[in-house]
Amino acid sequence: MNSSFKRSFVILAFLIPLFCLGQTKEEQLKKIKNDLKQQQEEIKYLQEQHAEGNMKQIDDLNKQKRQKEAELAKTLQEANQSKEQAKKSEELAKKSEEQAKKSAEELVKKSQEAAQSQQELAQSQADMQKTTEQLLHQEDSIKLLKQEQSLKDLELNNQKLKNEQQAQASQMVLVVLAMVSLILIGVGLLYFTNRRQNKILAVKNKLIEEEKKKSEELLLNILPKDVVEELKSQGKTTAKSYSLATVLFADIKDFTAICETLSPEDLVSSLDAYFETFDQIIGDSKVEKVKTIGDAYVCVGGVPIANKTNPEEVVLLGLQFQKAVLRLKEEREKAGKPCFEVRIGIHTGPVVAGVVGSRKFAYDIWGDTVNVAARLQQHGEAYQVNISRDTYDIIKDRFSCTHRGKLDVKGKGDIDMYFVDKQL
Repeated sequence: MNSSFKRSFVILAFLIPLFCLGQTKEEQLKKIKNDLKQQQEEIKYLQEQHAEGNMKQIDDLNKQKRQKEAELAKTLQEANQSKEQAKKSEELAKKSEEQAKKSAEELVKKSQEAAQSQQELAQSQADMQKTTEQLLHQEDSIKLLKQEQSLKDLELNNQKLKNEQQAQASQMVLVVLAMVSLILIGVGLLYFTNRRQNKILAVKNKLIEEEKKKSEELLLNILPKDVVEELKSQGKTTAKSYSLATVLFADIKDFTAICETLSPEDLVSSLDAYFETFDQIIGDSKVEKVKTIGDAYVCVGGVPIANKTNPEEVVLLGLQFQKAVLRLKEEREKAGKPCFEVRIGIHTGPVVAGVVGSRKFAYDIWGDTVNVAARLQQHGEAYQVNISRDTYDIIKDRFSCTHRGKLDVKGKGDIDMYFVDKQL
């Protein structure tokens, strides 16, 4: 089939130039005819115009005409030959075309046969593959059946083992339950016994705590907190010196005369109203209550915890006492109850503080500062806060004061005194 195609292509390659050559000869022939026609017209024109004087030129033209006619005859001969060759080539091309057509038909036929063969081969392969898949599927089914059988056997064995284990576990559970029951009974008995004992102990501990709390509260009512802690940890306390402390004395004016006009119950009730008010005011400050002596109320700042601000704190406390006394006077007068005029004296200096005795503890302060504060209270006036020069020099920038001058104090000589008017 390939050789037939090659032969056809060779023939076509040979015929196409011949055909083109024939067309070229015809074009040349046509051109020569046109030239001859043009020369004839020129000769005719010349014959008409120069019939007499241009014979030589006419001869030349005739000569050229004869040459052109010879060339034309030659060209016609070559054209005829080219036509014959073209005709032969056309016949040969027709034969080649017929052979190529036959070859193409044979090629198509063979291609169809090859395609049919391929289809048959593909069908055979598909059938073979299908058969192979069926065989593999059957093998897989056999394997699955074998595996299922093995799994069933294994499950049966596992079930037997589980049943045996459950039986053993049931027996163990019974044994454990019996042991746990015995243990729970024992624990329950022990728990209830301990619970009863714990309740008794809790009640006793609660009573002890309550008594301990009451004892601590009583101690705190008698002694400062730091002194109580020292007494609890060491069983005793040590007196301490303080270089800067401020002592306040508050005393009721003409208390002896008032006592003669009041019953003991009214007297104690009235004193309690004033001193309880002082206690409430001190509770919110850093000042420590020391004691009450008859109608005198004594407190100190900078003890038992030393500080440098105690003069200001005690003077401010004195002004609060002054306001409280004025308020009590107004309230008690409205209620028809007896009123007291209170004098307050304050002095700053060194003191010694501590607990004296081993029974009925009492926290107290000693020193000349205490005595001077008592004298300042005696030389003061009702509803006034009377301070010394030592205290004034420290608090003068924080409080407005009125200088009273130097007053003669028994056993102390002249002492500068000041009434505190207000806080700045």
